Amino acid sequence: LLWAEANYTSVILQYALQYEIVGPRFTWILSSNVPLSSFNQSFNQNLVGILTIEPTTGDIVNEPINTTLLNAAYNIWQQYEPESFPGSTKVNYYALFAFDATWSLIQSLQRFCSITTNSSSSCISIRNSSFCFDYRFLNGDSFFDTIL
Repeated sequence: LLWAEANYTSVILQYALQYEIVGPRFTWILSSNVPLSSFNQSFNQNLVGILTIEPTTGDIVNEPINTTLLNAAYNIWQQYEPESFPGSTKVNYYALFAFDATWSLIQSLQRFCSITTNSSSSCISIRNSSFCFDYRFLNGDSFFDTIL
């Protein structure tokens, strides 16, 4: 998940392309649009599969908010990190966006696992490596289909 302003998103993606951590083996979820024309055309194939989400809070688009879940998260935050908790009315929108994106990812993984689990393998398979960027989510295509 990349929650950054558009000008930073473009720079971060340039580095990600340079270090080959963008492409069909990776899932990137962005919070801002980045024009594909800002990248060298030779990288276009590596940009396929990037999902962009427009950050909007539920109250702006008249959508319900899971206040039970949000209040539980606030309580955990206040209990374990009280010095950084600003109070529920002063939480930055970007924190709420990150919370929503993480919850969507958890829900998608639960749904994905409920339809793919069988007795012989786990629904989430990751190929291990000593280098953190070489970790691979082996069921990425199927999982991405579940998100959509």
